[in-house]
Parts: sequence; structure tokens; C-alpha cells
Amino acid sequence: MTVIAIGEQGKLDLDSVSIGRGAIVSVGKNAEISIGKGSYLADGSKILATNKIRIGSACAISWSVTFLDDDGHGFGPPPYSSPIVVGDNVWIGCNVTILKGVNIGSGSVVAAGSVVTRSCEPGSLLAGVPARVIRREISWTDQSRLSSNSTLNSEI
Repeated sequence: MTVIAIGEQGKLDLDSVSIGRGAIVSVGKNAEISIGKGSYLADGSKILATNKIRIGSACAISWSVTFLDDDGHGFGPPPYSSPIVVGDNVWIGCNVTILKGVNIGSGSVVAAGSVVTRSCEPGSLLAGVPARVIRREISWTDQSRLSSNSTLNSEI
């Protein structure tokens, strides 16, 4: 079951976005989530915001990706939360975790299984735990958008 929850004074802005089965989009109290036009969030992914998470247009977010803009606890030095920004046309592979304060530049690709703890410039290829830039100045095209056999679930 897909869950979309919006806390008090929370803001959710979706622009022709596809959200897969079992996804969770949770906007905490006074938090914001925005996902740009034509982006899709595949099955089992989670976007959990207590601050702000912005995902650009035409982003491909694979299965079981998790966005966390918060530590989830009060241990250690502040800040406990910090915004996440994902540029336009970013491809995020399955089972990736993106943590607070990260800015992923437009046109970037994050390899499956990576844990992103640091920001990157546009056109970067990131991989690893923790993720690091392994190639720069890349480009990619979402071939599924060029086909009439798209398998996206539901458009909101």
C-alpha cells in the first residue's frame, strides 16, 4: 500500500509525478517535499522529510530508495536535519540512501546500493558506501520515456 502523509503545516508539491506501489511519502510538521514534472518514484521507495526535500523534474528514482533529511534522533551535535536537493534529470539506482544536507547536481547518476552523504556537481556518477564521485561530465537518457510501453503505476 502506498502511503502519503502530511503533518500540520506541511507542504507537498507534486507535478505530474508517478509514485509506485508501497512507496511512502511523509511530510512532517512544517516540512516540505516537492517533486518536479515527469519524475517517478518506484515501488518501495521512501521520502521522509522533517525539513525540506526537493527533487527536480524528469528524475528516475528506482526501487527502495530512501531520502532522510533528518538524523531521526537528537544524539550528537546539531543540526539534526538539513535539506536535500536533487537536480533535474537525475537517475538514482535501487536501494540507495540519501542523507541530510546532500545536493545532487542535475544530470547525475547514483549507482545501486550507494549511501550518499556528500553533495556532488552536475553530471556526476556516484557509487559506494559512502558514495563518492567516480566519474564526471556524464550524460544519460531515460529510454523508458521514449517507449510507448511505459510501466509507470499511477500519475498524481
